[in-house]
Amino acid sequence: MNTSLKLKNIDQAIQLISRNKKLFIFDLDGTLYNQYKLRRFILSDLLRYYIRRPSKIKELYILYSFRKLREKYHGYCSADLDEEQYKWCAVKTNTKVEIIKKVIEKWIYNEPLKYLPRCIYPGIADLFAALRGKGILIAVYSDYPVAAKLNALRLSTNLVVSSTDACIGCFKPSPKGINYICEVLSVPKEEVVFIGDRYSRDGLCAINASVDYVLIPKNKARAIHKINNLLKQLNNF
Repeated sequence: MNTSLKLKNIDQAIQLISRNKKLFIFDLDGTLYNQYKLRRFILSDLLRYYIRRPSKIKELYILYSFRKLREKYHGYCSADLDEEQYKWCAVKTNTKVEIIKKVIEKWIYNEPLKYLPRCIYPGIADLFAALRGKGILIAVYSDYPVAAKLNALRLSTNLVVSSTDACIGCFKPSPKGINYICEVLSVPKEEVVFIGDRYSRDGLCAINASVDYVLIPKNKARAIHKINNLLKQLNNF
């Protein structure tokens, strides 16, 4: 039976800790940092770069197509998902896979790293420290690669997982990523909570895996308020 619970306020999140939750799994983009702020930085870089290089303007179409196709294939599973995502974009844009990979690596994987420290939500680092201080395990699970972004954010965890990892091979809201984390860290589902920002991906992913979840609101002020309240409650618990 599905026992997952949508948490509508921070008090319910705190109740999870008092009910012996042993593992907090966090989504990354839009959950640990302000994704809209990051996109403004990247948009500015894109404009400066391609205004000076009009012959490469097709790369903007590649970026757009890559992101849209990943959204289209939500929940998709494959033994070779990491490679397939580039092939989808290559077909859509009539471009060689090698070129697709170079564009994606530059603008989606590498360029954002220098801006992430300026976009992290206030209180996140302290929240992670508070969870560790309570002996609670921390994992981060995203549809996109995780490790480099966490290094840029200076956050440490017990486990990081991406949907394109060979051991997963499924986009959210497939439960495979959460199931894998629970198995590797040996934590029962009833002792797990997943924290994300999108119901269509994170909420449904948690429901499909039968774990509790908290959705961080997209509004920056409300998100920071929730994070700081959770930190305050943890320090007093």
